[in-house]
Amino acid sequence: MVPMLKSFAGKAEFHLAAETYLNQNYEIKPSTIRGACSLFGKDLVLLDSETFDKISKILMFKKKTENRVDSISAEMTLYKKEIDIYPFCVSLDNYMAAVGGRHNLDMSFNYHVNLLSPLYIGVDVSGTLDDLKIKPAKCVYAQDFKPLFHNNVDTQTAELRQLIRESMRKNVKIQ
Repeated sequence: MVPMLKSFAGKAEFHLAAETYLNQNYEIKPSTIRGACSLFGKDLVLLDSETFDKISKILMFKKKTENRVDSISAEMTLYKKEIDIYPFCVSLDNYMAAVGGRHNLDMSFNYHVNLLSPLYIGVDVSGTLDDLKIKPAKCVYAQDFKPLFHNNVDTQTAELRQLIRESMRKNVKIQ
């Protein structure tokens, strides 16, 4: 249900809570799924793929041996056949980006990506991995992740992300 996890290697903290109805054959009915996910990881390695190779050539990444992600913290909600990914920040090489959007269970998606450092660029990425559409767009998440304003962010999205993170962590039993 979280296809982006296949792109990472390393240790991360992932919590998932969901409920759904089953049909008479005890198969999941996707139209009844409701849930929330929380992901936190440090020093993850972004696995090479054809799509990543294209991006790294365009952005001229310095690190050729390992694509190390400094940290990632993301929250998602599942409702019916849609996964809403709330804006999160990820840093890779000397770039920092904010990503958010919607991913569908049919593997189509609509993401908005803001490059925050070293320059500000926004792009909308939609379609499927086989039919990828990328077009320039206005930076939407820049204010939420600028260091000057980061501690003063008081939006409903930030509060919802915090609520999801806290509710997932309080149900964890440490052994």
